[in-house]
Amino acid sequence: MDPNVLVQHVDWFRGLDLISVVDHFARIQTADGIDQPGFQLLLELMERPNYWVKISGADQRTNAPYPYADVVPFAHALIAKAPDRVMWGTNWPHSNMFVYGRTPNDGLLLNLMLDFAPDESIRNRILVDNPARLFGFDD
Repeated sequence: MDPNVLVQHVDWFRGLDLISVVDHFARIQTADGIDQPGFQLLLELMERPNYWVKISGADQRTNAPYPYADVVPFAHALIAKAPDRVMWGTNWPHSNMFVYGRTPNDGLLLNLMLDFAPDESIRNRILVDNPARLFGFDD
């Protein structure tokens, strides 16, 4: 999903009453700032219990070099809004590597979780508990 799609179809997204997972930080670009309309709408949607977000593809959200420090405030904002509905993923197998011209190191991407969620209990929710609940693994 592109952040402009969120903004253009805001009423449709607000009207969804089924479980919806937004991936890759809603494909925001950090250069557009944390106040960009698409990200602010994502934060609004995350107030609803049916919305989930994947904080994945950090390397694609920025032009900065690793460790992509400008992505961290976006992760913090999403985690603060709904720590029980945030998940992480590698974006493997990186099928869009041709678009970005590189294949990221998944280990380094996982290391970002230490910056995204310094608290171990929150990290555990994002990496284990939240996906288990969403996908019914608890059953």
